[in-house]
Amino acid sequence: MNQEFSKLKNHFHHSLSAIYDEREIDALFYGYLDEKWGVKKHIISMGDFSLNDDIQDDVQRVLARLMQKEPLQYILQQTSFYGLPFHVTPSVLIPRPETEELVDLIIKENGDRKDLHILDIGTGSGAIAIALSKNLIHCHIDALDCSLDALQIAKQNADNLQVAAHFFLFDLLKETQTDFPYPWDIIVSNPPYIPLSHQQFLHDNVVKYEPATALFVPDEDPLLFYRKIVAFATHHLIHQGLLYFETHEDFHAEIASLLAENGYADIRSLKDINGKDRMIGCRKKE
Repeated sequence: MNQEFSKLKNHFHHSLSAIYDEREIDALFYGYLDEKWGVKKHIISMGDFSLNDDIQDDVQRVLARLMQKEPLQYILQQTSFYGLPFHVTPSVLIPRPETEELVDLIIKENGDRKDLHILDIGTGSGAIAIALSKNLIHCHIDALDCSLDALQIAKQNADNLQVAAHFFLFDLLKETQTDFPYPWDIIVSNPPYIPLSHQQFLHDNVVKYEPATALFVPDEDPLLFYRKIVAFATHHLIHQGLLYFETHEDFHAEIASLLAENGYADIRSLKDINGKDRMIGCRKKE
């Protein structure tokens, strides 16, 4: 790393050491240079890039916001998910690596199938729906969200990435609409699943900035969205259709039981890269 970048990295660490650990600050430093300026880590390491005035001026603006614990993705209004660039704002949840694993599972299990009709429930930025559209053959993508602001972000991302998807404003907790144009082959969801009392264990950059409606559920009903989605899928999946969830590790077994009790078979529980129970796939029997 050349002297300019070494000095800049030290500036990041000095400014943020009271908020983040060393590993997190490194991730923010390299993430900022990559997402904002397209400067890859290996280029920095080789010393083949010089700081210009634009970068040095922008660093002060970004650090001031990072010191307020604002997520870098919201500061830059962009993030990467499954190798694709996504526009994000505080109206949508920042897509996580664990959700990339859910997408990867669906692609691996269905990559040789064509013309699938897929529904993403609680689409947010559209990350799951768009990543699937980009990686499955001639699939037809629909997505639901209860937030008009989120749907506008998702539509923007679909347009930017040249994905033809249909987006519906739909509140699963309030609406009982059943006149969708067709049943789906696959329904996928990464619903809110963190009990409200658990927010005390989360970093301020999550609690203060990300949309609470996309994160939290009542302590007394942590399976709220799973029950609603299972009921919805029972009516809107084809025979032998597939249902996929991202889950909270503490309630993973309960969600598997919920699926079995409602007539779903071939229930597969999968761990994420950190060894936590994170994904469930299953098949509708009837």
